[in-house]
Amino acid sequence: MQSLPPESPARLLARLVVESMLDKSRNVYGKYVLMKDVLQREFGLEAVGVGEIVECRRLIRARATGELEADQNITMLFHGTVVEKGIREELNLRKGDLAFRRVGNYLLFGSSDALLNIGDMQLPVEIKSSMSFTLPRDSHFLQCSLYAFLYRVPYGILMFLSRKFRIYVVPAVDEQTVTRLLSMWKELCPLFVEECKHCPLRKLGRCSGGDRDLNKRSWLYNLTLSLRRASAEVIIDRDFVRDVTQEVFRERNKGT
Repeated sequence: MQSLPPESPARLLARLVVESMLDKSRNVYGKYVLMKDVLQREFGLEAVGVGEIVECRRLIRARATGELEADQNITMLFHGTVVEKGIREELNLRKGDLAFRRVGNYLLFGSSDALLNIGDMQLPVEIKSSMSFTLPRDSHFLQCSLYAFLYRVPYGILMFLSRKFRIYVVPAVDEQTVTRLLSMWKELCPLFVEECKHCPLRKLGRCSGGDRDLNKRSWLYNLTLSLRRASAEVIIDRDFVRDVTQEVFRERNKGT
């Protein structure tokens, strides 16, 4: 059998995946940093994105400048991108609008993955997926709750796709909680030390990792635990699909 040339169909397709994700990462994080700078000049306040609170601001800056292009987990990035875009398109949801809200001397800003119209409310939807975790992280619940605060609605929706499809209704945090979070964010980077575990900056020796003093984070862990417990959950499993299918059939039969 004749050997394939270096640019075989498989390698060509794999290269398209990598190039697409490199462009996406550069554009997303570059626009994020640019928006942050524009808002700070416009409002004269320190602009903080929701993503900066739940992720590492050092890592966000490094990705925006292209420092880490060769050290990204392309597989996870591609998986998350496909899931997020696919859910939006399949459910006919639109991307969240940019929102900002003053909190003390800070300007909190961001845009959710999607918006869900329920009555006269537009609820922010955060779409998360994992190939290894079976449940959402604490940071996922906090991010969803912060978007609900930002959009001035009582709760947000967290969609988590892993081996099971889980959907949570997460209550919004209040302004006092956000104020304390921003104070912690200023002191600790990142807020969630588990972000350091697989951080490319740490692996490259450019960061020693976050402050691991658990006493400083006890309030944060209690907050995320309370959000998790207060969130209503629906699991799309066989029983749920069976129940919904029966409801649909009954509704359709009524109309005939």
